[in-house]
Parts: sequence; C-alpha cells; structure tokens
Amino acid sequence: MDNVQIFPWTGKLDTGIAEVDEQHQRLVQLINVLAHHFAHQAELPALDAIFEELFHYADYHFTSEEALWSEYFAGDPWQGAHREFVSELQALWAKKESTPLAALLEEMLAYLTHWLCMHILDSDRRLAKVVLLMRDGCALSEAKLQADRWSRGSGKVVLDTVLGMYSTLSGSTLRLMKEMIARRKIEARLSLTANVFDNAFESICILDTDGLIVQANPAFCQICQRAQEELVGRPLYDFKSGLADPALAARVWAAAKEAGHWSGELLSRAPGGELYAELLSLSAVRNADDELVSFVAVFSNVGELIRREQSLRQLATHDALTGLPNRLLFADRLKLALANAERTGTALAVCYLDLDGFKPVNDAFGHAAGDEVLRQVAERLTKLLRGNDTVARLGGDEFVILAGGLQQPEAVAGLCERILSVVALPIAVAGTTVQVSASIGFSLFPDDSRSAEVLLEQADRAMYQAKRSGGARSRRYRAD
Repeated sequence: MDNVQIFPWTGKLDTGIAEVDEQHQRLVQLINVLAHHFAHQAELPALDAIFEELFHYADYHFTSEEALWSEYFAGDPWQGAHREFVSELQALWAKKESTPLAALLEEMLAYLTHWLCMHILDSDRRLAKVVLLMRDGCALSEAKLQADRWSRGSGKVVLDTVLGMYSTLSGSTLRLMKEMIARRKIEARLSLTANVFDNAFESICILDTDGLIVQANPAFCQICQRAQEELVGRPLYDFKSGLADPALAARVWAAAKEAGHWSGELLSRAPGGELYAELLSLSAVRNADDELVSFVAVFSNVGELIRREQSLRQLATHDALTGLPNRLLFADRLKLALANAERTGTALAVCYLDLDGFKPVNDAFGHAAGDEVLRQVAERLTKLLRGNDTVARLGGDEFVILAGGLQQPEAVAGLCERILSVVALPIAVAGTTVQVSASIGFSLFPDDSRSAEVLLEQADRAMYQAKRSGGARSRRYRAD
C-alpha cells in the first residue's frame, strides 16, 4: 500500500541530463508523498510541511535549470521561465482557508501531475535535446531545428500518450489509495472489535431480530457451560432464565426496539441450579436505512460486584482479626442506641474493657498466640451478650460493650461480673493454656451523661481506675 504512487517515474521521462533528471525525480517523489498523506487523511500541519518542502524544492529546481539553460541559450526565447508555476502553486494553496481540504488537494495534485509532465516532456526534453546536440558540436540554430522536428514527430506522440496516461492514472490511483486506506482502517476496527469481543470479561452475545443467538463470546459460553455451536440459533431465554418471564421479556425487547437500549438487573439460574444476579445491557443495532438488523446483549455479573462491595464494607466497619465492629461502626451504633434509649426512657451502659496479663502472653508465646487469645475473648463476649447489644474491638486488647434497654441501671454490675468470669476462663493456645483477666470501666446514660463521646471517655477513665485498683474488677465512672 505504501509503495503505490500517484505519479510513477518512468524512463520515458528522462531528459538525458543527469542533474535535471535527479531533480525531476525528487519533485515526483514529493508529489507522491503529498498524495500519500492526503489519502491517509493527514492533518493540515503535516500537509503544510510537505507543501512547503515541495514549493522550496521546485523553486531550487527552476533556479538550477535556468542557470544550466542560460549557458547554452544566452537569452534565447527558448529558455523560457517558470515563475508562473510557482505563482499558481502558491495561489492554489492559499485557497485552503476557503476550500474543503479534500477538494483542494485533488485539484492541486491534478495540476501538479499535469504541469510536471508538460514541463518535463515538452519544455525540458526539447531544451535538453538542444543542449545535448550542442555538446556534440552542433550549432544552436541547427540544434533547435532538430529539437523542433522531434517535438512535432515522435516527441509529440510520447507527450500525448504520457499526458493521457497520467491524467487517468493519477486520479484513479488516488481514489484507489483512499479506498484501500479506508478499507484497512475498517479492517483494523473490526479486528479490534473482535479482539475486545473475544477477551471481554463480560459475557456478550449477538442476537438476530427474533432474539436468537447468532454469536457468543467465550465468557458467555463459559457461564452457560455450552460450546458456541450449541448456542447459535437458540433463543436467549434458554440460557438466561431471567428473560423467561413473558411480561418482563416483552418490556425488555420493546424498550430496546423503541429507545435503542435497555438495561436492568436480571436474576437467572446457572446450569448448576443456583441463582445469580446479572446486569443486562441490551442494545439495538440498525443499518444506514434505520432498519433493525440485530441486538447486542452484554451481561455483567452483579452478584460478584455485590460480594465485593460487602467485603469492602466489612473491611471498613469491622476488625479484621476478630470480625467485631470497629471504632467507626461502634460510634454509629452508640448514637442509634442513645436515640432509642431517649425515646423509650431506658438506661444504657457503655463498658470499656482492657485485658490484664495480655502482654506476657505475647512475650512468652508470640503474636500468633496473642491473636488467638483476642479471637477467643471476642467469641466469648459475643456469646454472652444479648442480640441487641454490641461488642466492638477498639484496638490492641481493648474492647467496648454497649448494653441497652436496661430497666434498672444496677443491672450493669451483674453484666460486668459475667464478663469478668468468661474472660478469666483458661484459653488454649500454642499447645498450652493461658489465662488473662479484664479491667472494666462503665458509664450510664442518662445518669452520667447524654453525650456519646463523653460516655465513652468516662468509661475509659473508669477502666483505668479499675486497673489501678489491681485489675480483674469493674468500676463505674466517678470523677477523680
């Protein structure tokens, strides 16, 4: 493709003077480069650069030629001039501001090929013949007569033949180049589309206007557990049971036909029998006459996205080691519990718990053993509490317990005793048993405070009071 030329060089264009022929070939090459960029739909700056090079080289060529001819013609009218070509070329290119670029370039390329043929075959060939004859000892007048006879005889035949050939060839070749490049771009887009279709994570299928499968990508085949040939020609609802409901299917197909697109969630059954959620995006495909020719269905596994979202939410709101709510989730639950206690007129206890003797376990048996102690303590606390209570891990060996719906504030003392008992039970770790105890501080709503932040701070202070008193006990907050 890149070797196709709008102006192919041929030996019939040789003048017999090497330096002139080399310059002619360079001009022809620049015209072909300009045509190549035009066919590739290059932007104006690139075309501007090629035109500038062509313009300057043409000016150099004409200056060089005129210097050569002047050695032999010494002002003879045969020497001619080339200024009109430069002026015409500039005038043509100046039209780019007001003329569509494609039309302007076609006009310019036609002008360039025709003019250069005339310049080489008519003007330069005649002048070159005179120069070559004079170099062989012929007088100027005799050389001109012989050149005239040649230009009216065989030279005219060559001129007419080549001009006709290039007029037809240049236009046809340019159109061919554009068609081949356009076809190549279409093929590249189709190749890219096919590659995306085959390698997409989403399952995709193409359907005819009756909803029958025409083609399916590997992801679709995999989720349906069917080979391509088993899918083709079958209705989509055979494999996507979410579309088996006639009422839903009617709405989906009608929307896709009328609006061109439908998207929504479907619940389909996998070949193994389990249900799974998918997001369907169904698009109608129409031809240039706006006739419906096919549908494209793209399925995204929403169930997996939901599981990922739940996992991320779990990580954001729960302690990774114990699975208990973290500080963020506890703060949210505390605010809700306070609002409920305010509404129902009941008491609420915030208990802050810190393990006694936890550091020696870490030091003696390692952090893995310490982690196991924390997990077992968390499990015991969870089992001890009621369903509407909350236990959270704030970090390290610190836990906080939220007990609501207390009819009598004194009931929290009994809860703390039960917590102290279960925490003190032996824990099996690292092939042995260890024991830890707990220090608990608590504060009460509404007696101690109505503020979530203040209640938690008071319970924390009470816990340190219990620890300073020897640990393994509970204390209600009292101002120091």
